[in-house]
Amino acid sequence: MALLEKSFSKFASYYDVIYQRYDYDQECDFLINMFQRYYEGKAEGILDLGCGTGSHDVILAKKGFKVVGIDSSTTMIELSREKARNSGFEIEFTVQDMRELQLTNGFDCAICMFGSLGYVLSDEDLKSLFKGLRNVIKPNGLFLFEFWNVDGLKPAPYRSWDKREKEDIRVYRFSESNYDANEGVLDIRFAFVVLEQERLIDEFEELHRIRVYSLNEMKSILKDEGFDVLHMLVGYAGKEEPIEDTFRVFAIAKLIGQ
Repeated sequence: MALLEKSFSKFASYYDVIYQRYDYDQECDFLINMFQRYYEGKAEGILDLGCGTGSHDVILAKKGFKVVGIDSSTTMIELSREKARNSGFEIEFTVQDMRELQLTNGFDCAICMFGSLGYVLSDEDLKSLFKGLRNVIKPNGLFLFEFWNVDGLKPAPYRSWDKREKEDIRVYRFSESNYDANEGVLDIRFAFVVLEQERLIDEFEELHRIRVYSLNEMKSILKDEGFDVLHMLVGYAGKEEPIEDTFRVFAIAKLIGQ
């Protein structure tokens, strides 16, 4: 768990500033639509793998779902619990590694948003994750997740930067991405500069290692792990099926009944 947690050691504190522009409500509406479309029955129990600061989970709880969120980052879980308290809804958040699930079974669906699955780097750990999923979601339950497509990568080194502001805090994030073809891993080195009222209050770097897959490779993995691929889409709320060089792919898979 330490390897996953290290990637978000300080970034976690500024996560909601960086991602404040994301439309979590729209993404949750999309998820609910997928639950209704593909789950055989009424989906109620939802497991969120790599829940981050819990934004999706709070919205889903408000819409009547019973949600459990796990993340390997202690800071992320602390922020998630604070959101749950402020919302007035009961949501279980726990520090846990998605590679070593220790939960009771009975979830209708599991979700893994924002490419969090990519932080599971080795074949062995990926198998462990899917074994855990088979133990905790119901037969014919759904696994809905984003993964990054190797054929959609930009030429390396790919550099970018962005700026986000919230109240008196301004965060600059610089990144450089390089693909390691031998490991099938995208290395993203972030540099953060944080200002409060124009005064420097934080400066740090983090390396995030994300495993990427081809479309056919992910379909093969799901099949080998006992899941039927129901649909693949371009990102969230997209209606188009991914083409070869689509980068962010959203998959809906069903655990084959046991």
